[in-house]
Amino acid sequence: MSDVLLRELTNPDLDWLVNVGKHDAIAPQQVMLCPTDPWDNVYVLVDGEVCLFRKKEDARPLTGIDQGEVFGESPLFDLPCPGTLKTVKPSQVISIPREVLTQKLHADVAFAAHFYRAIAVMLSERLRNLFEMTNQLQMGRASAAKEALSIFGELRDSDVDWLTSTGKIEKVAANQVLLQAGRPIDGLYMVLDGRFSIAVPDGAFSPLAMCMAKLEERSRSYRLIAEISKGGFPGIVAFLDSRPMPVTIRSVTEALIFTVPRPAMVVKLQTDLGFAARLYRVMAVQISELLQAVLDQISGSAIAPLRSSDGEAMEDDELDLDDLQQMSEGAARFNWMLDQLGLAS
Repeated sequence: MSDVLLRELTNPDLDWLVNVGKHDAIAPQQVMLCPTDPWDNVYVLVDGEVCLFRKKEDARPLTGIDQGEVFGESPLFDLPCPGTLKTVKPSQVISIPREVLTQKLHADVAFAAHFYRAIAVMLSERLRNLFEMTNQLQMGRASAAKEALSIFGELRDSDVDWLTSTGKIEKVAANQVLLQAGRPIDGLYMVLDGRFSIAVPDGAFSPLAMCMAKLEERSRSYRLIAEISKGGFPGIVAFLDSRPMPVTIRSVTEALIFTVPRPAMVVKLQTDLGFAARLYRVMAVQISELLQAVLDQISGSAIAPLRSSDGEAMEDDELDLDDLQQMSEGAARFNWMLDQLGLAS
């Protein structure tokens, strides 16, 4: 049972979900969401069991959804559908129309801040669980060529201005450990330039043993699973839940890292709900993309095609006007941040 919604949402937030949502009893083996169909609802699993399958006919699930968790959130972030979600036991769900939820997120900044944080925390917990499945993870790479554009398209100029006035820049040599598995992190990190690898330790995850290991022992028996590039947030999972890092993050090339100290970031997120809503949305998108990359490695198949609002599949290089505008605005904002930091080329 997950209590993330109960911890992150206020009573008015919960009342809105209960009053707007439709309460349904779902039989076992019922397909709730499928990549080939439009996703019209976002769901809260109240009771029962729902699992994610790569294909509808698969017998073995990729991962499960805990009671109390939200599922079907991908379209809120314009992300590809991760697979087929279906019940494996009799289940009770609350279904919230996606359009109604989207309108609420745009109109109520406090609700948006709480809801996006809840989604980011849920996704990070799923990602942690997958990181522990080291025997099923293979070496891979997660492309992040468009990350900076999409991320900074979500933020405002005032957000970037606060970040540049609060954080600091650090140069990182190639093949240097930035964040060590088993250790806590001290701030929110952002890649300004260069590439970083994400590696999981082989065997059982023991934060204390990793934290107390000598430096030369920490670099042994790790499996590369993904990469982070410009605009990525290394250590985002540990930042959200304040638990030890589940992975080791090491520079692949010479790189530049921008760090905002945790105390300053926590205060900002608590006192500026607009900033919090936008940043938690960005975090949810990044974690969802990394989660998808890990699921693809486990299943050995590619990401399902992104679907347009009318349910038609879109080609990988097909972007609508809103996407192009957001990428353009994000690129301009990212370049302006580099200029503010004295890094513009």
